[in-house]
Amino acid sequence: MQITGPCHVTSTGAVVSNFHSTYHGAHEAVHLSVRNLFSYDGPRCCYKPDSNLHELYYRNVGLFNTNGRIVRNATIDHHRGRHDGGNSYFAFNFGGQIISVDKQVVFTFQDGNTHTVRLRDCQYPNGKQFW
Repeated sequence: MQITGPCHVTSTGAVVSNFHSTYHGAHEAVHLSVRNLFSYDGPRCCYKPDSNLHELYYRNVGLFNTNGRIVRNATIDHHRGRHDGGNSYFAFNFGGQIISVDKQVVFTFQDGNTHTVRLRDCQYPNGKQFW
């Protein structure tokens, strides 16, 4: 049986699992995996499920399906995104300036490599599901 539980991304980018469970009295072991969560190939930029897609002044995006690579930070026009809570999304607010969907967001991994995508190409999930 494979089980995933709630995770928290620390300020250093480490993923900490807070999962503990028993199943019919047996303790289940939990292992981190670099296997992609989604069936499509390559990284995928997604808007945070509870963010307003039509908000012009605020963007909240994350990069998933990274083959185990941890995203260290994200920038748009050299503005660094910030974590709003214990999740993998980066929040951007340019202080009243419109953040166009034509802007590129640059995600930087812990190893220094980057992945760049336009905001208009980030997916907006149909439902809210955090794990």
